[in-house]
Amino acid sequence: MKFVLVGNRMGKLRLCRFFGSDSLKSRSIKEQDVIRLCLKDQKQEGFVEYQDTMLIYRLYTNLIFIAGTSLTENELAVMEVLQNFVETVIKYFEQVFVYNMDKIHMILDEMVVSGEIAETNKSRALLPLQLMDATRR
Repeated sequence: MKFVLVGNRMGKLRLCRFFGSDSLKSRSIKEQDVIRLCLKDQKQEGFVEYQDTMLIYRLYTNLIFIAGTSLTENELAVMEVLQNFVETVIKYFEQVFVYNMDKIHMILDEMVVSGEIAETNKSRALLPLQLMDATRR
């Protein structure tokens, strides 16, 4: 995976994680282009080719989750990881999660490491957060 983006239906970026060495300028241009391109498609989920990247996206309520991968990566496997990421976030927060972006990043970092899928088990992906929560009580 090259990056994961989460944006709202208005095109505002909520979360971004790049796994490559793109410059900050090219990242910000890419973020806006990618979100706009995926929202323009008007489908709940899909695949779109963008430059040298395959965009895999899925719309959940008012948020769009987008993964950018190489053109040779398995799109269906990445779609499953996006679904799993959303389910894991919902399992932890149960409600609105846009105010806890640090925890969202932790969940994503447990599931995807250096652009490679590392963990797909929801319980294991949430374990570090649950341990952190337990020590705060």
